[in-house]
Amino acid sequence: MSDITDRVKDAKNLCFIKSQPRFVGFLSPEEAAEVTAQVLNCKHLFFGGYNMADRTYVGLFPDWCEISEDLFPITPISFTFRECDKLTHRDFLGTLMSLGLKRSAIGDIVVQNGNAVVFANTDIAGYIVSQVQKVGGVGVTLKIETKVDVTKNINFLECSATISSNRVDNVVAALTAKGRTNATKLIAEGIVTINSKQVTKNTQLVNNGDAVSIRKYGKFIITSADEKTKKGRLIIEWKKYI
Repeated sequence: MSDITDRVKDAKNLCFIKSQPRFVGFLSPEEAAEVTAQVLNCKHLFFGGYNMADRTYVGLFPDWCEISEDLFPITPISFTFRECDKLTHRDFLGTLMSLGLKRSAIGDIVVQNGNAVVFANTDIAGYIVSQVQKVGGVGVTLKIETKVDVTKNINFLECSATISSNRVDNVVAALTAKGRTNATKLIAEGIVTINSKQVTKNTQLVNNGDAVSIRKYGKFIITSADEKTKKGRLIIEWKKYI
């Protein structure tokens, strides 16, 4: 049993014994897939600070507690710098690791022109802001945020297909171009989420605006799922993050 599965096991036990939410993360997509089977029999949510995050916490919730993204100990930190300074993900990660932080304390690092957002464990957010003045030799200004929209400047590939209905198995088959048999297998493996919530039933419906994530295949935003062809088949359109 790996360290991450041990941590999730301990968190599940504490969640049950103390009847309080427990969180483990940040997990890589591979680690999240590894622990999926462990959490299927309890209330849980994978969340990384925004719906399409790669690195996520797993939250475990007692029966009395409503699952909520607001309970996760995740704080976004914004970095601003001159647009002419072309900083990379590696620059930010190197700076953060030089502070002696564990990788599990840092989630996604989304870098765009002149700004970046780092999703961090809430306990260390203040420490990061107090310690970092430069990234990759470039001066930066840091600010602790509450919520940020990191998807507005991300590039997409726009696609469409026709399917029999907006059941999730049909939608996943279209998104992956692998057919319904493979889609059913992916759902059974627990690696399909809609709006950060794991899909457990093939019959769950997918609607306009839903964020669908399929580990190993990518992240998708459903932009249209209500128009039909003359033969009554559903036209589904989506954007894939690239």
